[in-house]
Amino acid sequence: MTGRTILVVLAINYDEFRAWCRDSGLSPDDPEVVFVDNEYRLCGFSNIKVIRCRHWGSHPHALRISQTAEIIEQRNRPS
Repeated sequence: MTGRTILVVLAINYDEFRAWCRDSGLSPDDPEVVFVDNEYRLCGFSNIKVIRCRHWGSHPHALRISQTAEIIEQRNRPS
């Protein structure tokens, strides 16, 4: 996926993701708002903005997912 910016929402679970969407006025069904529960879910994304929810740090794969998301974000920052 290129061109458009995808909001990658890192949440401890889908319920927290849905709550974040509701509080932000976004739909959890929006294809540009994505719940990521493992690093492989990030495959194919090239232009992302990462949102970390309150309880994200307790996710069992938080470190691996965060590292992968940061690599993708850094690729799109201006030099």
